[in-house]
Amino acid sequence: MKNQPNSITPTPSKIFVIMIIIAIILLAINMRSPIIGFGAVAHLVQADLDLSTKTIGMIGAIPMIAFATSSFIAPKISQKIGLETTLFIASVLLALGIFGRVWQLHFVGLLMGTVLLSLAISLGNVLVPAVIKKYFPNKISLVTGMYSLTLSVMAGVSAGIAMTLVSFKNWQFALGSWGMVSILASFAWLFIVLNTQKNQQNFVKITETIAKNQNKISVWQMPMAWFISIFMGVQSLLYYTLASFLPSLLIDKGLSEQQAGNVGMYFQLMAFPSIVLLTKWVGRGGSLRLMAVLASVVNLLGVVGFGFLSNQLAWLWSVSAGFGCGIIFTLCLMLFTIKANNSEQTAELSGMAQSVGYSIAIFGPLLTGWLKDMSGGWMLPMMLLSVLMAINCGFAWLATQNKSLS
Repeated sequence: MKNQPNSITPTPSKIFVIMIIIAIILLAINMRSPIIGFGAVAHLVQADLDLSTKTIGMIGAIPMIAFATSSFIAPKISQKIGLETTLFIASVLLALGIFGRVWQLHFVGLLMGTVLLSLAISLGNVLVPAVIKKYFPNKISLVTGMYSLTLSVMAGVSAGIAMTLVSFKNWQFALGSWGMVSILASFAWLFIVLNTQKNQQNFVKITETIAKNQNKISVWQMPMAWFISIFMGVQSLLYYTLASFLPSLLIDKGLSEQQAGNVGMYFQLMAFPSIVLLTKWVGRGGSLRLMAVLASVVNLLGVVGFGFLSNQLAWLWSVSAGFGCGIIFTLCLMLFTIKANNSEQTAELSGMAQSVGYSIAIFGPLLTGWLKDMSGGWMLPMMLLSVLMAINCGFAWLATQNKSLS
């Protein structure tokens, strides 16, 4: 199905385009930071609120559950009130959630704030690719790479500076300070909403008409959408499993706490070079299939190395797994925009992929922990991860077929 000619699309002003990029970056800063930052200070939260480890674990699981259960709703909301308005609301809710969970030393505030910010992040997860498709159809790889890079790097920064921020005052300050960024994001998206409503009413009406003509078939009925969703989901399962258990696995295999921490850091830091490489590769017309399969293979290599090969090369297994995860996550964001026919279909595909993907990802830490406790070792969980990574090599091939959704 062909896209409509570009002649019907008014060219946004330079200031408007720059503000969209700024708004995307400001939103991206807080798409992972409140979640990763909480993990860094969870022991302080647990002590101050007198919570059990199980309760802290429940708080930590809320974002993934929210992503899995609410992502399919985001496209429906955006179709009713518009992409830009929905992301403005998401930015406001994100700020309220960040501030709400630290407003008082109370479990209810922590719980409700976490739920609120998780729902807001879920909206952003789904709709940012649609915004990129709408305003940057010729620079998808560049803008998506910028968004993914900001998201990944700031997640690492939030973990790295958490205790420094705590030293200034307390853990509430460390978590709440990120809310200022969401306030700035709210103003940026408000500017975009006002300009869209004032100057681009015809553009919005035209794109809505195109969407009605093109999106007669739900993406949930398209095999390609399922390939992309499962491809993303298995990668997410690996990422969250390693984020949860990699230090414990390495320590059990004989590394010191410091060594295990360093290896885990390599895994996170690989997001930067992998995203930069992918952005340049796609921007120069490189094969999506080649990069997807390569990333899946190095994911498999990393898992096999962690589970069954020498600890002396743990840094290599970490680099391999981190490179694969960074490539696949960003590549999936690009596939949302490249394979879809318009911004509305992009939002629908993004919502489906993230709903299915995070539903799959939830089982990674759960099954790994259960198999570890049941067997008393890491052999079974690492065998399961190895099989899943091998299967994902096939989905890498299927998700990058040279055709659009419909």
